[in-house]
Amino acid sequence: MQTVRKTAQTLAGHLLVFVQGLVLTPIVIKVAGPETYGAYVLLISYMGIMFGISSMGVGISAKRWLPSASNAEERASRFYPQFWFQILSTSFLGLLSVAVYVVLFASSKKWFPGFSAWLVPAYLLSYTLYSQSTDYFRYTHRVGIYNVFTVAQSYLFVTLAIGVFWTTRILDIESLIASLTMASAMVGGLLLIRIYSEIGLQWRLPERAGLGREIKLGFPLVLVFLVDVILSGGDRYIIAVMLSVRDVGIYTPAYALGSLAMVLHRVFGVVLPPLIAQRIDADDLPGAKKLSTGAANVLLLVTIPYVVGAAILGKEVLRLYANNEVAEAAWPVVSIVALASIFYGLMLIKANVLFVRLKTGALFQINLISAVLNILLNIVLLKVFNNVIVAAAATLVSYLFSYLILSHKLKGDTADFALNMSWLLRVVLCSAGMAMALILLTRTLVYQGGAAVVVGVLGGGATYGTLMLMQRPNRADLALLARSIRMR
Repeated sequence: MQTVRKTAQTLAGHLLVFVQGLVLTPIVIKVAGPETYGAYVLLISYMGIMFGISSMGVGISAKRWLPSASNAEERASRFYPQFWFQILSTSFLGLLSVAVYVVLFASSKKWFPGFSAWLVPAYLLSYTLYSQSTDYFRYTHRVGIYNVFTVAQSYLFVTLAIGVFWTTRILDIESLIASLTMASAMVGGLLLIRIYSEIGLQWRLPERAGLGREIKLGFPLVLVFLVDVILSGGDRYIIAVMLSVRDVGIYTPAYALGSLAMVLHRVFGVVLPPLIAQRIDADDLPGAKKLSTGAANVLLLVTIPYVVGAAILGKEVLRLYANNEVAEAAWPVVSIVALASIFYGLMLIKANVLFVRLKTGALFQINLISAVLNILLNIVLLKVFNNVIVAAAATLVSYLFSYLILSHKLKGDTADFALNMSWLLRVVLCSAGMAMALILLTRTLVYQGGAAVVVGVLGGGATYGTLMLMQRPNRADLALLARSIRMR
């Protein structure tokens, strides 16, 4: 039951964070326009890449072994060396980014007009404090603290951004990044005080010999991160170069709605690795397989009907979420990305198994091939069709390809899941029944706008839930994570 509680807490936290994005995006688009939102997406993606590579792979041992650390001294010896290394690394990358910005963008108003480059190192440092402190509690099994402060950072950011706009009537990329920087610094600072009370404060950099081993082991994961960024967000940069920043602002809200189901994937990314690691360390391979199989079953239970709902209601939801221009131009993106999220989620579950087994090289090879495919498809399709919808199609093909390669790579691994075809068929059939109910509702309703969406979601969800519950011989499957990944 402890696993179920942690999973439920993490799911609730990630849903709240996603809702924060739902609140901010339409405000930025409607107040400042798609161009400002597109520029913000590009800039925050760049800084995310800088943060992601800043560790150079240092910290993988801390993440792998903190779950089993038994005392404060052991936790401190694992946490602080990689913490200080990343602080120094992000400082360097932040200053380097300022120099690059001055050379490439300072004299141009094409993408980031009026933005101060010094916000980049400030943001990187504050986000490092926030990320390191939340990760400490994540990998020491305090997911309650992790979730509370993750949500706090997200909503503090929105509050600060709206407060700045309320006071100054200005909403631009500089005020957004400044608000996010302050929110990250405040939350990270509070958590570091808590960490200090537990394990003290140590100035300890990794030893030179250990640093080399750590980078050799962890750097492939940095490369995995980079290619994963290309898979999940690199299309924004290609769209900006080949089309415009405005098209980025049109594409991103549709992508965000389509990827709503990926909230569940992020939950599994938080909960599963330490639990699978514990099972494997205890030589409980059937327990590890049960965890990954249960996660896959729950993922299919949620994502398949979401694809159906996105296909039928996506355009109207996008119109309410953003505006008519975005809805008319990008509504197919919602359902295509929703379909891609199924393969992305299954891929991540398999990747968790590879991570626990420390097969980082294999992860990198698979993601690199998929990233190259994604880039080539985006360039060719955008050149030919000149439409953001094809970027979503490229994402779908890339995720499907990654899933198939990972399945082949993990073939025979006793901790990996195997798709339950009977369960998959039931979910598909019940989703088809939900689709018919949604079509009938949308054709007969007298409601319009938000009311129609609410009625459609409630009616479709009720139909799907009823059809699933009617499968009485298999109701044990519907116990979700409570029975699929219960602590043994």
